[in-house]
Amino acid sequence: MDEDIFCSAVDDETCFASLILINNETGAIQPVRRIFTRLKRDYPDIITHCDAVQGFLKTHIKAADLAADIITLSGHKAHAVKGCGAMYSAKGVFVPPLILGGGQERGLRSGTESTPLICGMGAAVRSLLPTVNTAVSNAEEINNYLRKKLTRHEYITINSPQENTSPFILNFSVEGVRSEVMLRYLESRDVYVSSGSACAKGKLSPALKAMGMTDKLIDSAIRVSFSRTTSMGDIDKLIKAVSEGYVQLGRRMQD
Repeated sequence: MDEDIFCSAVDDETCFASLILINNETGAIQPVRRIFTRLKRDYPDIITHCDAVQGFLKTHIKAADLAADIITLSGHKAHAVKGCGAMYSAKGVFVPPLILGGGQERGLRSGTESTPLICGMGAAVRSLLPTVNTAVSNAEEINNYLRKKLTRHEYITINSPQENTSPFILNFSVEGVRSEVMLRYLESRDVYVSSGSACAKGKLSPALKAMGMTDKLIDSAIRVSFSRTTSMGDIDKLIKAVSEGYVQLGRRMQD
């Protein structure tokens, strides 16, 4: 994220600015605090929002450190059940209701809350919060191991930045093999990764495009995400499958 480009898009007519903490395709950590502090200085009334979903329980998140008025989280990124999340709102910030009616959830979204999902997310937070540092350390080790193995192959380009990046994500491209083709091959060998974010399924990634990557590289991009249960054995299996896939699929596509 270019700080100057983002800030230059804001003017006196802007009332709301939103920024993701960790890019969900490359793992790049955005300078949220610097950007929001700068915006607040120039436009004191602007409301700032940080999408911290990808960093939830994968890094230490504090509202004061982000200079954000609103922070949103999602439970499924922390081994809780899909369909539950949380939102932080600074004192004095008004958030219009999403659904009017019975006044549940402090009047923001009427309707019966899912107690099981809420309790499940709470249990996940209580269980995983004390282990954040250990989880990050393990992810760094696994990420570095995969990077080292991948760089040995000249047909692989690593797209994730080396610095200021989350260790839980690694994005790379396999020359000459489209992502969807490689994904199907990997799935047949019980290796499950993705070709990008779920939000942009079926489209060339605008994030990778903004990084200056060619359409061919973007079309062959693979996104690997790691969790607390990922092992070195899982990584070895991935590397072996990608290497075999390149040989078989690359030859087939040339033919």
